[in-house]
Amino acid sequence: MKVLITGGAGFIGHNVAMFLRDFGFDVVVFDSLKRSSESSVKRLIERNIPMLKGDVLNAYALNDA
Repeated sequence: MKVLITGGAGFIGHNVAMFLRDFGFDVVVFDSLKRSSESSVKRLIERNIPMLKGDVLNAYALNDA
């Protein structure tokens, strides 16, 4: 199952993304990266979780995700 996590580079979002990935879900993270930490982004990259940069307030970017 494919899962899109908005705010996935934040503290809660990246932990949820890694948890779901460990259980076999196909995870994609969508985040503006405005408030994310370097360590969160680094952990997502290490787990090969794709990240899309965008803001949830932008309906076109969110729809494309």
